[in-house]
Amino acid sequence: MLSPQTTAASVAEIATQQLSEPAWIPADNELVLEYIPVGAKLTPAQKLLEIEATFKAAVHIGYAKRYSNAKDMLALLSVKTFSPAQQIRYWYLQAQLLQEDQQFESALDIINQIPIESEYYLDAQLMAAQIQLTQGHRQLSRSHCQQLLSGLGADFVTLCVLQTKVNDPNTRSSFAQLYSTAYNQYLDRISSQLSRELTRFAVNIAWAGGDRHQALNLLESRLQAEELIDALLWLDIILENPSATDLSRLAAFYHQWTKDIDTAELTDALVLRLARAEQQLNIDDHLRKVAASRIKQRLDRGDFIDPIDFAYFFIYIDQQPRYALYWARRNFSKSKNEFDKQLFEQAKLINLNATASRP
Repeated sequence: MLSPQTTAASVAEIATQQLSEPAWIPADNELVLEYIPVGAKLTPAQKLLEIEATFKAAVHIGYAKRYSNAKDMLALLSVKTFSPAQQIRYWYLQAQLLQEDQQFESALDIINQIPIESEYYLDAQLMAAQIQLTQGHRQLSRSHCQQLLSGLGADFVTLCVLQTKVNDPNTRSSFAQLYSTAYNQYLDRISSQLSRELTRFAVNIAWAGGDRHQALNLLESRLQAEELIDALLWLDIILENPSATDLSRLAAFYHQWTKDIDTAELTDALVLRLARAEQQLNIDDHLRKVAASRIKQRLDRGDFIDPIDFAYFFIYIDQQPRYALYWARRNFSKSKNEFDKQLFEQAKLINLNATASRP
């Protein structure tokens, strides 16, 4: 809040100052969270801290390339020098990176090695529940939810299980009854990661239940807007039949993340949604061109790791029904979240319309 002594001139001066990089982003040469003399050899604990800091930076918009940095750094570690606690920390980081690369089975194999007494156990079990749910293994997802009972209690387990039943008419009312109480009750007992996941449960359940307003309110009030996963979720909701107010908010978001920012630092998933925003806002097609170029490059080099990007492009950016259906089906065969299902249904619909319009 500005003090009473703040003048119009000083406000103008503040407004022209360049903002420094957010506090949660360490500089590339300052990733170790303690003083390390120049040229000193890092201990195993310091190396793990460095990787963890890199990974935490990577989840934010504009820093996704640090995933590859973290992977390279992790690959260079010698686990033979680790203590048992460091080994578990290494496993947890490795599982996170494997999940990001959609190497789900390998991630699950590592998660199964993390012991129940570890500080990472609850986060790892929730990660496993999410992976199983993504693969459409709802019963297995519920079994990992049950593992949260020892550390968090029955209410949190129920919240975790409810996300596997988003199409059940009773889910939304059940979740609403538990969410507010559980959030306040467990907030001081859970990691920030678990706290964010709890809110994402609520957002997805509200959205799936048709309460778009509640989903957006939860997303905007309790999540860090600059985390990529949350930005993508927000855009997916806001881009669906946007109101005039939504378009105004969308325009603000678009300009925030395209003005004076190198688009090379934005992930394909974000570029695709911002390209769709250009269509909705009826503005220049800069990011549509970027999206088309990236999709072509990935197709040319055979980079098919994330088929959802191709499905999204051929449904919303350059609509081509046959390609849209092919990639949406391919994506749904490996990832069965509600949004993957929506894309598949949309691809089938535009194919049906295209077939019906042929002479």
